[in-house]
Amino acid sequence: MSTKDVIAANLRTLRKVRGLSQPELAAKVGISPRTIARLEAAQGADPSINHVRDLARALGPTQPFYGLQS
Repeated sequence: MSTKDVIAANLRTLRKVRGLSQPELAAKVGISPRTIARLEAAQGADPSINHVRDLARALGPTQPFYGLQS
């Protein structure tokens, strides 16, 4: 599985867990809903580090998501 595929799967999962639509997440991050859709589908170029950072901040992943225990 490529890095892009991992990011796509994790992004989609976290977005759904947080109860956000693609447009809602896009608005929080300041990117287009189309960009969110493309990232979740692992389409196009690799996501920029800035997008990954901004998405992580907006979604605020929990420790169990990373396999860590509290």
